[in-house]
Amino acid sequence: MYAGNIEPQESLINQLLDVTLNRFHVYRYPGSSQHTIQINFSIEHLVNLAKADPDTSLTTQQILYGYVVNARDEQAVPAIGVPIFRRLRIRDELQMKIATIHLADRKAKQMLEVLESDAMKKGLTLLSTTNPVFPMVSGLVDGATRLFLSCNANKPVHKIEIGFLISTATANPKLREGSYVLIQADVSDCDLANYRWNQEKGRIEDKELEDEIPYNYMILSIEKSKSPTGN
Repeated sequence: MYAGNIEPQESLINQLLDVTLNRFHVYRYPGSSQHTIQINFSIEHLVNLAKADPDTSLTTQQILYGYVVNARDEQAVPAIGVPIFRRLRIRDELQMKIATIHLADRKAKQMLEVLESDAMKKGLTLLSTTNPVFPMVSGLVDGATRLFLSCNANKPVHKIEIGFLISTATANPKLREGSYVLIQADVSDCDLANYRWNQEKGRIEDKELEDEIPYNYMILSIEKSKSPTGN
């Protein structure tokens, strides 16, 4: 379903959310068939929601988080249910920016090793107060991004800005618990009526051929947080 046509889930207002990456399918990226890709996620996290009444001015913390993965054309990155943000605080909207960068130039080896490490792929558990660790992580990811993009061989591929709203108004898209599919395609060329969701394989397939959809796409899962307090 198109996210603008679903019913918003009002029970998510003032809640903590867990956001995970459930699939990242690479159909075609620049260069050869093997790729090194940086994925960045940026959100606004409320840090005083628990004590705020409707008239209180809210304090937000902008957080940039990202890591590096290896992929091949026509295959999914070998990761399912990878945490991005745990205990994300929102009021009535989830704002997120997602970007991917194709890293053809691997000269910045030390920076790549940090973003490829298992520690950077565990997601961020967010707190109810401003945390000095998060600006450090954001600074690291931002610095790496600027360094990588200074190399002409490295190219941005995805750049998405989304505002999921909890509202009965006509705003799009709406927010509720579930999975959101982000497809990089021309709307006129991508007819989703020709595809189906394969629950066993956790992917989108052609109804007749059973081949995975021929586009780069991501699946994000959003649900009420089940994560314990703390990092």
